[in-house]
Amino acid sequence: MKHNIHLYLYLTGAACTTLLLTIALFPYHDFIYPPSLNLSLLRTNIMKNEVYENLDEPEKAEAPSSVDEWMKHIERRFEDRKAVLTDGCSRVKDILKENVQATMNSRLFSAPKYNLIVCLNAKVGASTWKSNLLCIAGTPRFEKVHTNVAGNLASKKLFTEEKLYSLMKKGTSEVKVFVVRHPLHRLVSAFRDKYRNGSSVRLKKLKRGFFGPMIKQHNLQVDSHGNISVTFPQFLEYVVQSHQSNFMVNRHWRGYVINCSPCTFNYTYIMTTETWDEDMSYLVNKLNISEVEATNHLHNKSALPQGGRVDYFSYYRNIDPHLIGQIYEIYKVDFALFNYTLPDFIEKAIEEA
Repeated sequence: MKHNIHLYLYLTGAACTTLLLTIALFPYHDFIYPPSLNLSLLRTNIMKNEVYENLDEPEKAEAPSSVDEWMKHIERRFEDRKAVLTDGCSRVKDILKENVQATMNSRLFSAPKYNLIVCLNAKVGASTWKSNLLCIAGTPRFEKVHTNVAGNLASKKLFTEEKLYSLMKKGTSEVKVFVVRHPLHRLVSAFRDKYRNGSSVRLKKLKRGFFGPMIKQHNLQVDSHGNISVTFPQFLEYVVQSHQSNFMVNRHWRGYVINCSPCTFNYTYIMTTETWDEDMSYLVNKLNISEVEATNHLHNKSALPQGGRVDYFSYYRNIDPHLIGQIYEIYKVDFALFNYTLPDFIEKAIEEA
C-alpha cells in the first residue's frame, strides 16, 4: 500500500525557527522505521512499524527488531545501489557525458560540521536539502531557499576548487551524497511546477525563462486575457529539442550524470525520493545530525489531485510512442545507473513504435 499523507511537521533546532511544512512532494511507499530511535523522527508517528515494499527487493521485508538491525538493513540497500552504479559506469563509459566542472561549480553543497557534501538535482528534493543545510549552518529561516543568498550560505564555496575535487574524487572521511528519482516522475514534477500542470495561466506573472522558448517552438498564442497554457506533450517535445540543440538544457530536467558526475566522483550514499524518509533517517542517525527532521519535506507549488497522490505514469499513457522513445533515449544512462525501469505499457509502446 502506498501513502501520500498531508501532515504538518515542525522543523526545530537551535538554528531554525519553527517552520510549518506540508508533505506534498514525493510518492510514498510503506516505510520500515526502527522500533526506537531518539528520533524526533518518530515525532509524527507516521507509518511506524509498518511493512515496507522495498524498491530494490521484490519481496516484503519484516520490520527490523532493533535499531542496529534497521541501520544495517538500510546500509545494505545503499551498498547495493552503489554496486549497481559502479557496474553501470563501467558499462556506459563510452557514451557517458559528465560535466565535472559544472558539478563542482553549481551542484555541490556542504555542511562542514558533519563533513557532509551533497550534490543537488532540481526536482529531486533539492529544496528540502537546502533547507536542511541552512539549518545546519545556523542561518535564519529562508522563505525561498533558491535565492542566491541562501544558495551561497549552503554551497561548496567553503572549499577551493582543487580541495573540492580531491574530496569528491577520493575515499576521504567526507560523506558524499546525492539524490535521484525516477526520470519520468521527475519530468512530470517539472511540468506540474514550471508549467502549472497545463493550466491556463497569466503570462506576465510567470518567468518567461520557461515559457519564452515554448512560445517560440510551438507558436503558442496568448489569449485575449493574457493567458497561455502548455500541454505535457509540448513540454516533452521541448525537452527533446533542448537536448538535440546546442542550447543549455534546463537544470530542472538535466540528467543526473551531467549534474553530479557519479562515475567520476566517489559518492558515499545514493538516496532516492522513493525511499526518502528511510534514507534521510539513516543519514541523520549515522552522522548524528541534530538540526533537521528526517521526515521534513518542502512542498511543490502544484496542487495535489483529489486523493492526495500523483499518478506520474498516467501522464504518459496517450503520448506518441516515438516521443516517449526519444525521452527514454535521453535518460537511458540515468535509468541504467540507478536501476530504474519503464512501466510495461511504456516499454511495449516503444517496442511497437
